[in-house]
Amino acid sequence: MKMKSISYGVLAGSALGAIAALLTTPQSGKDLKGQIRKNKDEWKSILLEIKTNAVEVKDAVSRLSSEGKETITHLKDDMQNSIQAWQGSTEPNIQHIKDEISAIEQLAEDMEQTVSKQ
Repeated sequence: MKMKSISYGVLAGSALGAIAALLTTPQSGKDLKGQIRKNKDEWKSILLEIKTNAVEVKDAVSRLSSEGKETITHLKDDMQNSIQAWQGSTEPNIQHIKDEISAIEQLAEDMEQTVSKQ
């Protein structure tokens, strides 16, 4: 992709440079018109190639954007599934810990009552 972009830049720069050179070179109007007619087909070809390359770059960016969105969607779904699986696997442990805490609290209350009766 990088090399393609450089190539497009070189082509566009060449076309613009040729146009600038023709228009700024001191020539008679007749000579300039003749030179423009002579190079007209080459310029059309260069501009058509630039247009084609620009369309290809646009399509590549669009495809990349679409692939990026798809990848992010898959990543989000995978993360949600992983979190749900983790929550499901920890739920029994959480409930076990809550039961243990309740048992300890009950034991502490029983011990307090036993100590206060003595």
